[in-house]
Amino acid sequence: MDLLLEAVRGALAASGGLALDDVDGLNLRSSVAHFHSRQAAHLLGGRPRWTGDALGIEAVLQAAAAIATGQCDVVVIADAQAGQYVPACEGSGRLDT
Repeated sequence: MDLLLEAVRGALAASGGLALDDVDGLNLRSSVAHFHSRQAAHLLGGRPRWTGDALGIEAVLQAAAAIATGQCDVVVIADAQAGQYVPACEGSGRLDT
């Protein structure tokens, strides 16, 4: 989870002017460390007015709806996954020639 929070901080720093105080909407998820966006907000030190819980394009649509209805103005969406990459041919028992 530390990498996810570090990535969010880095993205904000690289945004050209956004600070964590500007963010009032969060949708942060991790398949490794199961936590809710409110927990991530607490760890980041923020107090969002809106938190999301969707993944992928659904997360973008959910955030757009929250902005359009005045629930928040600036949303950060981030998702973290971890695992080991294994090529499809490896472990299948066959050799590609």
